[in-house]
Amino acid sequence: MMSEITEKIESKIKTINELFKNNKFKVPFYQRDYAWKKDEIDDLWNDLMDVFEGYQDSHFFGQIVTYNGEDVQDLIDGQQRLTTSVILMATIHKICGELLSNALNEDPKFRLNYVRKQIKDALKWEEEEPALRLQKVSSNNDAIHEYFVGIFNGYTELNENNKNIEPVKNIKSAFDGFYSRINGVLNDYNTINDRITALEKCFTSFADNFFVSVISTKNADDAFVIFETLNSRGKDLEPAEIIKTHLMSQIAKEPDKVKTEFSDKWNEISEKFGKNSEKLTKFIRIYWAASHRLVSSKQLYRSISMEIKSSNDTKSFLNDIDRVVDYYIAVDNSNKGGTKYKEYINDPDLFNILILLRKLQVTLHYPVLFSMLLNKMSDEDMKKVLFKVLCIFIRRRTICMYGTNTLETGYASIAEDIWNQKIVTPTEINEEINSSLNRNDVEVESSFTALSKESANGAKSWTLKYLLFKLYQQSGDFIDMRFDQVDMNKFALYHIGNEDDTNDAYFNYVSNYMLIEGSISPLKDGASVALLKSSLRTNQKLGEFISDNGWNDEFIRERQNDFAKEAVQIW
Repeated sequence: MMSEITEKIESKIKTINELFKNNKFKVPFYQRDYAWKKDEIDDLWNDLMDVFEGYQDSHFFGQIVTYNGEDVQDLIDGQQRLTTSVILMATIHKICGELLSNALNEDPKFRLNYVRKQIKDALKWEEEEPALRLQKVSSNNDAIHEYFVGIFNGYTELNENNKNIEPVKNIKSAFDGFYSRINGVLNDYNTINDRITALEKCFTSFADNFFVSVISTKNADDAFVIFETLNSRGKDLEPAEIIKTHLMSQIAKEPDKVKTEFSDKWNEISEKFGKNSEKLTKFIRIYWAASHRLVSSKQLYRSISMEIKSSNDTKSFLNDIDRVVDYYIAVDNSNKGGTKYKEYINDPDLFNILILLRKLQVTLHYPVLFSMLLNKMSDEDMKKVLFKVLCIFIRRRTICMYGTNTLETGYASIAEDIWNQKIVTPTEINEEINSSLNRNDVEVESSFTALSKESANGAKSWTLKYLLFKLYQQSGDFIDMRFDQVDMNKFALYHIGNEDDTNDAYFNYVSNYMLIEGSISPLKDGASVALLKSSLRTNQKLGEFISDNGWNDEFIRERQNDFAKEAVQIW
């Protein structure tokens, strides 16, 4: 059946610019409405920035399948890509207009107007048959296409007629997203000329360097068969599987012995992840962030294929990941049996801080760890850096509750500098960590005054135990002991004030917890009696205080404020 179809179809590779010129596309009424959201827009933007910044010369944007009618081509597949392409160019068109108001000389005005003309000639939004027409809401309601065309004329706000139409809201969200991202790029440039150059480059990177595969047929049934065939391939391959194929292609001309050694070593590494391609991909992505740059899993294969272009590159890549894989598995949070790999980490103190980070689910520093390992940094120096990583996590994530995006990009950037030996000593590394990722004492202390934690199992429990362990040390307990030297399984977390007598806002404050031996039961004895039974000095003093004064919301706040002052000294 497929061979018969191929005789009646036309297939071409076109740039985005070529695609729209002299073509008119229509989204049929039965097709899915525009549905791309932030994740898809992020993916497109990352691909565009790869071209813009020179990491790749071009980008394959996927396929579209069309059925050729008399004058207009019905889009059978690819309407999401084409609609987003028009939205992106509408955004560039708008920003060109805004820059025109600041352009004083004829040359910048000409350049901006030229970009606007190219967009207008390609998309023809003012014509009765534009380059892309979206489907109607109903036979008498063309609100989706009206809004879609209106964005070229500055009508981007929603109104009573379209504010509840989901595809219209998605178009607006995509437009606003591109608008803020492009302006974010332009804000890096100081002069109007530099901004115009950057905007021109953004436009040409997309219009001239994004390619699509256009498959066209004059029979609608054939178009649907093609669509179904192209979209029935099952689960996508993991990047690690595609990367292996690329690497094998780079050593194709090597002797069979070399190819066998490569295959055996790759399989040995894969076995360490239980042949789980998703985990192997995650590991390779961390290595790539350490040695080259941070990319998403979707971008990983493309980035590696652009850099690894020879047999020697392939051998270096494989040797590097082989050097760090056992270390990674020994400390990876997903590996519950990490201690059995202790033999790979000679320094017990280093092993213990890595395991503590694992228990607290701190993993974003792995690129830094990989770079230090591959640059053969001493265990003593790595300990200094990892202690700073722990402090940054406690201050930034645990106390100030910031998200992880900045940590991921920040550590990847620092890892690159270590890899390229721009920073070498632990002092230099820690100074860069401090300057880019740390939060100041005022913010940390202020955030701690309202820090609330649930005593759930897993990482939450370990984090709360660690906080209280360090705070108890300030009162004279666990002297000269590290957290990993204490069997924390023998200690339990209990609230001091119960739910009935404590304001909901303060119930899970760190200061309303006690860290106490598991053999003592505050639920049976009551808080003050249990605390007095404890061998810990902090608990005994607290038990005496509660016996004399009771325990209320005011005392919780006072203890929390004391903890906040101590926190900035500890971390």
